[in-house]
Amino acid sequence: MRLKRTEITVETRNLIILRKSSKTFKTLCPHCVSESMMITPETAAIVYGISTRTVYSRLEEDLIHFIETERGTVLVCLHSLLSLDISNN
Repeated sequence: MRLKRTEITVETRNLIILRKSSKTFKTLCPHCVSESMMITPETAAIVYGISTRTVYSRLEEDLIHFIETERGTVLVCLHSLLSLDISNN
């Protein structure tokens, strides 16, 4: 008797809506060398449902691109954040 094998593929998509505020803006990411939306680590944590500490850990590991403003504020490159599954790393 032959066994019948069934393969099921499931595709998922996420939609993230960030309202423009003083905590988000587009600028050149020096690592991507392209324009990207930059957000605070706190906003990145909310988007992914993880702790801010996890975001900072990924920044320290160079897994997420970031810039630092003249005032010392850290801003995360949304493009690099979305290309990395930080919740599982």
